[in-house]
Amino acid sequence: MDYLAQTILDDQQKETLKNLKEVDAGYGVSGLGRFRVSLFYQRGTLRIVIRAIPHVVPTIESLNLPAVLNQIAQVERGLILVTGVTGSGKSSTLAAIVDDINKRTHKHILTLEDPIEY
Repeated sequence: MDYLAQTILDDQQKETLKNLKEVDAGYGVSGLGRFRVSLFYQRGTLRIVIRAIPHVVPTIESLNLPAVLNQIAQVERGLILVTGVTGSGKSSTLAAIVDDINKRTHKHILTLEDPIEY
């Protein structure tokens, strides 16, 4: 696991893992795809969770999200917060909302995410 962590993480991420005992990162493998990687210590042992990031941005419908999100995505101004526990679909939900807005309008959209997935 240590070798994998050394391969995946840049110097700043290694320092974060050392100091905070956890770090999230994006990692790409040429010809294979992109991955979200979470590294953390549990009971003194390094653990790694790797999730594949789909090549295609999901839609609100394909994620079976409430239809009200389509209405929220059409609001002219405001702030949308997408929150939840690890693995609950926050990044996919946010990507679907942003993609919906981008397909209909020409707006400036800011997202704060770490790591960036889509």
